[in-house]
Amino acid sequence: MLVIGLTGGIASGKTLISAELARLGAVIVDGDTIAREVTAAGSQGLMEISRVFGPDYLNEKGDLKRKELGALVFGDPEKLRLLNAITHPLIRREMEARIQKAGLTGEKIVVLAVPLLFEAKLDDLADEVWVVAAAKDRQLARLMRRDSLGRTAALDRIQSQMPLAEKLARADVVIDNDGEQEDTLAQVRLLWQEITAKAGNKHGE
Repeated sequence: MLVIGLTGGIASGKTLISAELARLGAVIVDGDTIAREVTAAGSQGLMEISRVFGPDYLNEKGDLKRKELGALVFGDPEKLRLLNAITHPLIRREMEARIQKAGLTGEKIVVLAVPLLFEAKLDDLADEVWVVAAAKDRQLARLMRRDSLGRTAALDRIQSQMPLAEKLARADVVIDNDGEQEDTLAQVRLLWQEITAKAGNKHGE
């Protein structure tokens, strides 16, 4: 089984690429989805967040106030470090379980789609790492539009992550998402042909 780590800056286009890889036949293990699951109401992660940051970040239903917590931590590196210390081990444990399950069910290609793959030290779970690259101004515009954020809040989120240049230096494969969507998807389909040949996956035959 081949495990690929898919990462890049926030709003760089990982969702588009994950969707295409899923369509082609990969098992997608989505880091954002898992992050929500491990901080869901009643979870160990949420209880620890409430203990560290206070109950004001939970609503009346016991759910995490994600936007409010994000506003707190993305402007404060120490608070972000505290949050990551809670969530990253939980995310890693769940990812390891899903990779193991995929292996037991005979899957050939698993994609770990994780914005903080390097920051959370999850890259060691992958056989190779693909980094999605997009220019900062394009990334910023996408993030502001997608999450309804002002420029300052969006920049805080971008700057809280590892610089793209450092991610690119650690990448096995770089996907350029600065052009048209179809150009990006064409890169993904070509990479799929290469990895399915490597993995002996029936989808590549």
